[in-house]
Amino acid sequence: MSTSARSGIRWADTVRESIVGITSRPGRAALFVIGATLGTAMLTASLLLASAASAQVTRQFDELRSTRITITQPDSPTWLETAALQRVRAIPTVVTAGKQTLTADPLPLTVHSSIASTDVPAIVGVADAHTLRSLGATITKGRLFDHGATTRRDQVVVIGAALAASLHHPRPDGRTVIWIAGRDYLLGGIYDVAPRGDPDILVRAYLPDTASLGATGARFRSPELVVNAAMGHVDTTALLAATAALPGDVSALQVSIPADPQGLRSAVTSDLQTFIEILGLVALAIGMIVTGNAALTAVNQRRVDIALRRALGVSRGAIATQFLLETGICGAAGGLLGVYLGQTATALVAIANNWPIATNLTLLPAGAAIGALCGTLAGLYPAIAAARAQPAIALRS
Repeated sequence: MSTSARSGIRWADTVRESIVGITSRPGRAALFVIGATLGTAMLTASLLLASAASAQVTRQFDELRSTRITITQPDSPTWLETAALQRVRAIPTVVTAGKQTLTADPLPLTVHSSIASTDVPAIVGVADAHTLRSLGATITKGRLFDHGATTRRDQVVVIGAALAASLHHPRPDGRTVIWIAGRDYLLGGIYDVAPRGDPDILVRAYLPDTASLGATGARFRSPELVVNAAMGHVDTTALLAATAALPGDVSALQVSIPADPQGLRSAVTSDLQTFIEILGLVALAIGMIVTGNAALTAVNQRRVDIALRRALGVSRGAIATQFLLETGICGAAGGLLGVYLGQTATALVAIANNWPIATNLTLLPAGAAIGALCGTLAGLYPAIAAARAQPAIALRS
């Protein structure tokens, strides 16, 4: 005997009865859909927000990480040529690049009009404006020297804010002179350091040319190539810059790059994703409870209808199947609606917080499937309760 015959009703009739049950009681069907929508919307939002938040965490770590790369060849005062510097600046991920040469030992500095009688020792560097920008220098008073100052070998100096404080805050007014190792230089400007800049430059002084200091007998370290890379491309840029600077012998170079807290980044991202996804699963469970309660209420309201159908020979399985189809169909509809609402809400949150927008079109069929599954599971107990109803008792009540 076929299943249809044993059930007393065909599958097509069961589906038709389920659809009639949904459309004839739109209020109850709306509760089914709301439960599924709530669960799948929160689950969708949690998955997409976890992805967007992880991308935002990665971006914030990149923003906090310094992008400054320093390359040098020890004991080689002439290793960095102008052509090499031009090759490095041509790399697409290089924002700025320049050359600096620092004195091996601190030199005495004093302000010509200062009331202080003691000299302030400081490391003196020779660099151009490109290098100072690569180091993170931001002018606060006066101005940085330009290419013309380097070409003319002007006797001008710029100093860091901390060094300026030690020199009793001289003013770059076009008349202030700073003496370095017995030679006078016009104070051109005072600079601070950007958040990801090199804090060591705050206690340094920079000149546009080495010629005047060379006459004092000052000793210099090997030139350093200072590169400011694009955010998120530090490691790749370091390799490309070293290759471009000294193509024939990259192994002779010392390359210093800022540390990347990859372990901390991965741990924070993983914990954040887990927490948000758990919230989504909790919301999905709440949606299933809402759907289950609505289905159980529907069973109680339809006791007489169930009893009549059982008296007419409809099997318990057909009764249970009808209720499962009703909750499953409503769950699928709620799943589709929930995915749409979840993606929309996630996009709005991402836009409001300037986060990367995460979308996933495959969530639409997945949402329908999850909604149907959750609706079916939520309706399982009410369906069993409906199938076990005794016709005589239901009709008497």
